[in-house]
Amino acid sequence: MGRRSSRVSTFLCVALSISCSIARADSVKVGTKVTPFELKDSDGKTVKLSDVLPNAKAIVVDFWSSRCPVSEKYEPVLKKLAQDYASKGVVFLPIDANYNEPADEVNKIRTSRGVPYRVLMDQAQGKLASYFGASHTPEAYVITPAGVLVYHGNLDEIGGALDAVLAGKPVPKAETKAFGCSIKRP
Repeated sequence: MGRRSSRVSTFLCVALSISCSIARADSVKVGTKVTPFELKDSDGKTVKLSDVLPNAKAIVVDFWSSRCPVSEKYEPVLKKLAQDYASKGVVFLPIDANYNEPADEVNKIRTSRGVPYRVLMDQAQGKLASYFGASHTPEAYVITPAGVLVYHGNLDEIGGALDAVLAGKPVPKAETKAFGCSIKRP
């Protein structure tokens, strides 16, 4: 029994390792081009990256949650960033990837928090969160007008990345540690 259990455990570890490697291989990395995506927002309207890119100086994708206290704590930070950078051509695309947060709840929370931007819904399977490699809320990404991912990390340090992109310079610190609540997948 012990030997069989050990073989099963070894097999499962190898299988999980392979599937994690495959998942990571399919995800976007800093310095590479983002595959165009489209999602519906919490009002049911479709948003396509290909429609946003031509008019944006930069795009911030932030994995957001209506229930996460850390995401709620960072809401003023995200709103301030949107206030400071939207006039400079930066587009903000918060994405709720938690399967257990329905659109009507997201809209209710948006209203109560005074959120000025729409929230995209990636809930059914969290495919976009998986593609970006997002595991927390909040967790942010910056995409250039050319569609290249140049920053991944927390909202505290995203300003330097945005300033660099707007100035046409390389991002000085392309990756930082994101933290918060885990994204809930089915």
